[in-house]
Amino acid sequence: MSNELKKCPCGKTPDDLFILEGETFRWRKISGNCCDYWTVEARINGKTEDETKQQCVEAWNDAPRGFV
Repeated sequence: MSNELKKCPCGKTPDDLFILEGETFRWRKISGNCCDYWTVEARINGKTEDETKQQCVEAWNDAPRGFV
């Protein structure tokens, strides 16, 4: 699995993600460090920090983008 991030709708590719806890402990709000404008929400099942981070990267990359 890759940690390479896809472009944000702002046109930039983030270097990293901001990951915040969502409504409950199983949800995360994810945004790129490029603009902090576009946010993705994902349900995570990770037991470790690395698993959670990987699931957030996958959610970011899998989110539909209007410009693609």
